Amino acid sequence: MKICIAHEYFYPEIVGGIEQSIKMMIDWLIENKTKIEFIVVTSGKRRSIDYYKGIKIYRYRRFDKKLPYLLRYKINVKRFEKLLLDVCKKENVDIVHSHFLISTESSIAIKNKIGTRVITTVRDHGFYCKEGCPLIGKEICNVCSYMGLLKCTLRKKENIVRIFSNFMSTLIFVNNRERWLNLLENSDLITSTSQFLKNCLIKNGISKDIYVIPNFIDIEEKANFNNKVNTILFVGRLIPEKGINDLLKIVKQIKNKFKQKGWKIIICGDGYLKRKVKSTIKKHSLEGVIEFKGSIEYEKLKNLYKNSKILIFPSKWAEPFGRVIIEAMNYGCMIIGYDSGATSEILGDAGVLVNNGNIDELSSTISHFLDNPKKIEKFSVKATKRAKVFESNKAMKKYLKLYQGV
Repeated sequence: MKICIAHEYFYPEIVGGIEQSIKMMIDWLIENKTKIEFIVVTSGKRRSIDYYKGIKIYRYRRFDKKLPYLLRYKINVKRFEKLLLDVCKKENVDIVHSHFLISTESSIAIKNKIGTRVITTVRDHGFYCKEGCPLIGKEICNVCSYMGLLKCTLRKKENIVRIFSNFMSTLIFVNNRERWLNLLENSDLITSTSQFLKNCLIKNGISKDIYVIPNFIDIEEKANFNNKVNTILFVGRLIPEKGINDLLKIVKQIKNKFKQKGWKIIICGDGYLKRKVKSTIKKHSLEGVIEFKGSIEYEKLKNLYKNSKILIFPSKWAEPFGRVIIEAMNYGCMIIGYDSGATSEILGDAGVLVNNGNIDELSSTISHFLDNPKKIEKFSVKATKRAKVFESNKAMKKYLKLYQGV
């Protein structure tokens, strides 16, 4: 049996959690020496064939010009489809395992031409919502619709040019979402990373059975809480939906407590609010409380997990999973954050979640634990125990069973 892992990006291009998850899948398959052969079809800055740990990686030349999203999308789909068809014929591929829109559209086209079977893993809201289920007021929008289009666009306080651009982009998405959902429905098997995401797919009209296989981690040695320092860690994109603005407001509110108790916050991530984060730190003299590291490599991030006592997760959008939660729990970090999307499903009892968007409640919760360090240690123990639910062998054995049964 030969499996083709298909996604728009692959190592060393790690754009986000999807790419990290795919890399971990392939690392596991290599390390466990399964009888299944597999290759990767992805994109790159040029067309090439290279290798990752002995695995053949086919890349098409990705189109990155700053054109309207749908135009870029269509160009890249055609390039992906052409390469994927050539590879499937050349390598005698049995199953294409797709992980997002471009690879899924290409995979279904190949299935229709030569009958290759397709497994699609849905990792976020991209098949049915351009914004990833944003907050509209205090409610989460789970379905892109014409009625919700204007609210979705105008919820952002931006200049008229960006508002118009967002409106047109959302309009294009809504006009294509039914086609993308039909492509997903035409997959031979569908998996999702959480029950919450599965429910969203069903709500959006997917009738095919959906198998829930969570993202996973390699379990590390138990973190020693005594070696941790008084640090709260934020890891995520610097955009409003991830709650970075709320975090900055909280730090301004209780910065004196941070100083008195000897705590600091480390911010890791990149995004269009990067300049605002830096200016806020400087304007409000938060240099002694906040350390801004920007985007960092995963190996360096591991050390921050090991040394930090708390992961702050103030994400306000409907999280389809939240990979940083399981990464942090793996190293014994207590989790404090908003109850959004699949967050409570993934977290279990390894932390404390407050009502989504309630800054005062989140602020008081953080303040409470700064005053009660022994409680943090108890949650740290729960976190390392909870992390074992997401151990790599459990998830990958489920994937292997699907490969063999499709």
